[in-house]
Amino acid sequence: MKHMIKQLCIGFMVGITIGITMSLIFSFIFAQGQYEPLSPVSTMGMYYHTHLSE
Repeated sequence: MKHMIKQLCIGFMVGITIGITMSLIFSFIFAQGQYEPLSPVSTMGMYYHTHLSE
């Protein structure tokens, strides 16, 4: 049981790290110098940029 909980915690941390890293890479490539949590060329990225950003 302890081993399974440890593996779940490690998997959770690795997943979060991969997600944040991908977000930063796409932001660096597509967002023209500013951080955006979504790719601005995607549908949700365009919606976010139009309606939710300052």
